[in-house]
Amino acid sequence: MEKVLQICSSLTYGGTESYIMNIYRNIDRQKIQFHFLCFLRLPDSYEEEIRKMGGEVFYLFSPGILKIFDFIKHLKKIVKDNGPYAAMHVHVDNLNGILVFAGKFAKIPVRIAHAHSAFDRKGQNTFRNIYEEIKKYLVNKFSTKKLACSIEAAKSVYGVKKIKDVKIIENGIDVLKFQNIDITEIEELRKKLNISSNDFVIGNISRFDNNKNQIFIVDIFEKLLQIKKNSILVLGGTEGEEKKKIIEKIRRNGLEEKVRILGIRKDINIILHMFDYYIFPSKSEGLGIALLEAQAAGIPVIASNTIPQLVDLNLGLIKFESINIGPEKWASYIANSNKHEVNYNLIQTRFEERGFDIRKSVKQIEKMYLET
Repeated sequence: MEKVLQICSSLTYGGTESYIMNIYRNIDRQKIQFHFLCFLRLPDSYEEEIRKMGGEVFYLFSPGILKIFDFIKHLKKIVKDNGPYAAMHVHVDNLNGILVFAGKFAKIPVRIAHAHSAFDRKGQNTFRNIYEEIKKYLVNKFSTKKLACSIEAAKSVYGVKKIKDVKIIENGIDVLKFQNIDITEIEELRKKLNISSNDFVIGNISRFDNNKNQIFIVDIFEKLLQIKKNSILVLGGTEGEEKKKIIEKIRRNGLEEKVRILGIRKDINIILHMFDYYIFPSKSEGLGIALLEAQAAGIPVIASNTIPQLVDLNLGLIKFESINIGPEKWASYIANSNKHEVNYNLIQTRFEERGFDIRKSVKQIEKMYLET
């Protein structure tokens, strides 16, 4: 059996973490076993599930450049006590370079960097730009394989000149998980959240973060309430730096009774089926797993046009729009959209054709690990 060391920031229920776990659940664990190295230990996480599947979880401090050699010492001990590892697979975009550098000195033979995000770096200062170039140098120099979820993510993490060396592996999801939902589960959730069957529900489930742009969603919702008085806004996902600002804005504008803040959830597949519309105004994304999940559930989406449009499966469910046109126009589009007929068989076919079904992702990843 080959062991692969997966490295991620945490094991909470975020997009990248969900992708890794989808791979883990579906990979042949008689041939390949995962161990996980993380930097944050959070109460709501996949740790218990990982251990039940035979995996191990380790925690270390986040390795900035000044702590790199101390980190290498601890990484070597993990490898000595729990390895050998056929490969390390790194999923921390802002630390990929430092981590594969550490992996080289820990004598892990195959060091896979995986780009999951595209960053908007406009307006960065000179020091930050130099630091970004150092990270790109390290990841290109010390990784033995380079993966990305999209061309945009590849350019952001590895640089335009290295695109030819990057393998694009689309973020696959378990499509059926978002389709075969018992209606009573949806009704029970609505009841818990005090959302009636007559309410018009819009929402977003993602990390509370400036890049995810939930502040703009609140602005859209205010405008939508002027058109549809029965509107409800649902926001949820992993904790982040913007959460306090968003809650304060909701309170300041007197929207508390109309907004539901859910926090970290495991039942996103059920939550999506409460939505009449999914709102996704991110400033930048590597791909946007949430958009795949919304399409799998048959939920219409309005998304910012900065997101890679390969995520659109041509089901007529996604409208791309600029955030520069302002929240009023977004609200008007949402309010005046017609309800879509949902064809789950067509949705499943499109996922398979476009390679966004988890089974294709697993085959690609499994083959790569076994070739090491």
